Amino acid sequence: MYKVMKTKFAIGVSSFFILGCFHSAFAQPSDEQVLKDMTNPGIIEVKLTPSTGQKQWNADYGIWEYVRGVNAIREYKEKEGVTIKIVGDAVYQMYGATDYKYWKFRVISNEYLGMGAPSSEELMEIVQGDFPKFLSSYWYNRIVGEVKALYIADDPNFYWHTTNSLSFNVVAEYTAKVSNIHLEDIVQTFEVRLYRDGEDKPWKNFISSARDRVNENRRELPREEINNLKSLAVIDGERKAAEALAGAPKVSFSDPKEFAFALNRELRNGTPESVEAFLIQSLAPMHFVNGSTVLLTGRGAQLVNQTVQAAFKGRLPYAKQFCNQPGIDERRSSASRIYLIGIGGRATAQVAFMQTPGGYVNGVQQPGELKITTLNLYLKQSNDDVAFFNSFTDPASACPDD
Repeated sequence: MYKVMKTKFAIGVSSFFILGCFHSAFAQPSDEQVLKDMTNPGIIEVKLTPSTGQKQWNADYGIWEYVRGVNAIREYKEKEGVTIKIVGDAVYQMYGATDYKYWKFRVISNEYLGMGAPSSEELMEIVQGDFPKFLSSYWYNRIVGEVKALYIADDPNFYWHTTNSLSFNVVAEYTAKVSNIHLEDIVQTFEVRLYRDGEDKPWKNFISSARDRVNENRRELPREEINNLKSLAVIDGERKAAEALAGAPKVSFSDPKEFAFALNRELRNGTPESVEAFLIQSLAPMHFVNGSTVLLTGRGAQLVNQTVQAAFKGRLPYAKQFCNQPGIDERRSSASRIYLIGIGGRATAQVAFMQTPGGYVNGVQQPGELKITTLNLYLKQSNDDVAFFNSFTDPASACPDD
């Protein structure tokens, strides 16, 4: 009497190869007996692995088992021309001193055969869309310059884990910092695995694992020269920042009050995007990655994000609390720091500047520009403040100088 046992597996797709039956007790099963137990309707082909079976202890059940490796090809009726290659173990449990009974089939892996593969262009677009994930954050910040070459490996090893998950090999060639004073040329193979929600859905995620790597042409450079070489992360960051700044008005001031008034107008009348562009052009060099004028450091990005958050995301935005022509707290202000006063004297904004050095013309240093070192918005958000600012029905009564 045969008892069919089914095993479900894989990501989002269930499959069953199994198989088998309980026989009356017998000694360690022969290969012929294993093949018989593994052959069921829907199974196209069954082969045993070259290695012989082995006896092992199952601590969970407290019993000895005989395990025999099996490779099988099974029908996949859901998609024409596709079959499933199933790799696993036929497991027999010992009863008594020498007798075994078939217990179950333990699935190790599934491969969906006959699925084909997306185009190389589609695969490369996915990989290039997230270099930090593909290369790893570590190498993304160690690679010098651009990735020199990126292509599907000669042996791509396309492997469909399910109909919605495909892995393949990609090769990247680049130069990277391998120490504080050394560069090397690297040819790195990655295994990339894609995921999607359905065969009619786009690929939505991937993971990347480094495989074979070849390091060549190791050379030594002065530490300062190494430090000045821009990483791929910096280059990508600068590219994205430059795109964000495209079309933004140029920001350049030499008078602190004029600068503060321009900043106020931007915070009051601009958008989060335009304020960010204004600040990137306005911040002092200390807020940028070494050697860059557009890629912010962590603290620089924090300053920009906090300013945008305060100006636009609170109960009472900046525009509600300041006039186009704000007052200045002359007592507290100086040549390097300006305090702006909001409507009714409730909110304040403090901005500090530094004079950056200019370039040289015929050996003579030219005047520099003012740049923002610190910026703090002290906006009001209490219930009383909301009532106060919302009480103005006539803008002229709130801002008579506008």
